Amino acid sequence: MIKMFLAAMLVATSFNFAQWIKLSDVDLGATTKIASFNGAIFAYGDKVYKSTDKGTNWSDITANFPDDVYCIYNHNGDLLAISGINTIYSSEDLGDSWQLRGSVVLSGGNGAILNFETDGDLLYALSNRESIFRSSDNGKSWDELLIVVDGATNLLPLDFAVSANLIVVAASSLGAIISTDAGSTWAINNPESLIGQVVKHNGEIFGGTYGFYKLNSSGSWEVWKDGIPEGGGISYSVKGMISSGGKIFAAVSSLFNGYVYNSDNSGQNWVETDSGLPQYITTGSTNFLTVSEGELYAYMYGLSLFAPGFTGIYKTSVDVSTQLEEKNHLPEKFELFQNYPNPFNPSTTIGFNLPTNNYIVISVYNLTGELVASPYKGDLSAGYHSIRFDASELPSGTYFYSVYGAGFSESRKMLLVK
Repeated sequence: MIKMFLAAMLVATSFNFAQWIKLSDVDLGATTKIASFNGAIFAYGDKVYKSTDKGTNWSDITANFPDDVYCIYNHNGDLLAISGINTIYSSEDLGDSWQLRGSVVLSGGNGAILNFETDGDLLYALSNRESIFRSSDNGKSWDELLIVVDGATNLLPLDFAVSANLIVVAASSLGAIISTDAGSTWAINNPESLIGQVVKHNGEIFGGTYGFYKLNSSGSWEVWKDGIPEGGGISYSVKGMISSGGKIFAAVSSLFNGYVYNSDNSGQNWVETDSGLPQYITTGSTNFLTVSEGELYAYMYGLSLFAPGFTGIYKTSVDVSTQLEEKNHLPEKFELFQNYPNPFNPSTTIGFNLPTNNYIVISVYNLTGELVASPYKGDLSAGYHSIRFDASELPSGTYFYSVYGAGFSESRKMLLVK
């Protein structure tokens, strides 16, 4: 159904680099999301809008889709969209036209596909019931991963993040449901509050709830919220998190007001992202923040009773020096991380940071020093890397893994339990 173009737009004519400015009064509904791709900004909810001039002008592209749009996403330079409950479209002209890519076959109990996530060349899709789907051909075909949790029925997933074998789903009334074996088994795992949002940043998983948390290598949630305010004895809830280059951005709100904060050290410390964003009330929507060409965009929805005139699209300047793709964020030194999970059976992920391009050798030894596996040998570019080590052919026991390159060599211990 072709929807009417919304004529009323309030466009800012000047830009203050120290404040948020309002770009448009457009009201696309309480659960509107926002995304960006190669300089194009998309806002989508009840309708779909697009801007290619940094938010100065917006066009209605709703008619390009046969049904409502639930996700617009960049996967390895490929612009994708979910329309209807399970149909996937792609665009090669920044969203001016869309072509059918394929569809996700939904089994019984799966109502709709909510959103995408990327992990390397793999594309993942989250349903709003009991499954995650995985594609290795850019969304043309899919494998189903069932989310099976003892004692839990009628799952209502809200958000998810994927890093190698680690998958974390945030579900209504349950919080974080975690798989450490690529979706084979699942368990509920929360801090003192139920996790409501998750994001991957530099290969690690972070969660938002009444505070900000990091999932460490032992599977525990660590509190990382220094600088995030607390008001009236009630912690502000963290929602709408995104990772962009070296920064994490998060909308932080209490009952009647809120702000956008950012962290450039993986959530250890937080600062407010400029001023001028009105205090607001939002719903529980996700993905209403995006970064494009050195600017942070936000769609905010305000209830007219408490925040009249608030609803619309905003932007502010951000530090472009950290505006690198996550996989290309350059670390200052070599760092080898503890494998995850540990103990493991039968596979685990080994992650490390490279400050420069290097020839890398990854080796695994038993307690007697015998080389039992060589998971990787070859050139790697600077940045964060992770490899999956499958120990299906090895007996239970303690092993050491080492990463060797020009100028460094480091080892860590891991435990295989079968």
